[in-house]
Amino acid sequence: MHRRNLPHTSDPAIRALDRNAITRSLFILPETYRLTINYDNAFSTMVRTCKCEFIHQNIKQMRYTLPRTGKQTFTTRLIRCTSDSPTGEVLRGITLSGFYPATVEQLVAFCTNHPDFQRKHPILALGSTLNVGGHPFVVYASGSVMKRFISLNTGSHMEWSQVCRFLVAEP
Repeated sequence: MHRRNLPHTSDPAIRALDRNAITRSLFILPETYRLTINYDNAFSTMVRTCKCEFIHQNIKQMRYTLPRTGKQTFTTRLIRCTSDSPTGEVLRGITLSGFYPATVEQLVAFCTNHPDFQRKHPILALGSTLNVGGHPFVVYASGSVMKRFISLNTGSHMEWSQVCRFLVAEP
């Protein structure tokens, strides 16, 4: 798998060309989604509220400490790649586009509020990885007509298909 790297140069013209190439490889979908997360709830409560038919055992058992307290509202969007892209390139594109990759709690809130979207496209939260057996995994949501699920996929070695959607948040 070929990975494009940002050039190590201080020349702003060269850096701008590479930035334009990376951001052109992403398509930011126009819809925005407002999510309110109550960080005073336990993560396990958030996952149960999502009402997915299948939740990966490692996610259920996560001893996840939420990074905030109280309620917080986020504006999120979905991004898709215009061609199959490796994780590093997607992350660089998200950052260069002025967003940050969604966290697992933002993904769970999105799936709770928009339960049918994950039936159409896998949705990834690249802002949260889970280490299982010494390997990083990305939390994602997907589904079919019959069921919805939240599961894990190998993160750092993946080349993501154009069908995938990446949940991102505005700073």
